[in-house]
Amino acid sequence: MGLVTLTHTPSPMRFLSILNRPTNERPFVLFPVGYPAEDATVSDIRRKPLAAISAGHEPPPAREPEWPPIRTPDSSQ
Repeated sequence: MGLVTLTHTPSPMRFLSILNRPTNERPFVLFPVGYPAEDATVSDIRRKPLAAISAGHEPPPAREPEWPPIRTPDSSQ
């Protein structure tokens, strides 16, 4: 097996003092990387189809112009 990762957003952020980082730095997410345990399992999580999480917008039907187009002497028909 190769290296694996997962996203983790710690709360509270106590690990900052261990890393000796300046107080003005604020992490948003951690990516722990390592080798999985021999008996590690992965949940069988499936993504929802796009139609289940989104709503589409149909364009309005085409309409005839409200007034006839203006024709000039040099315009082609």
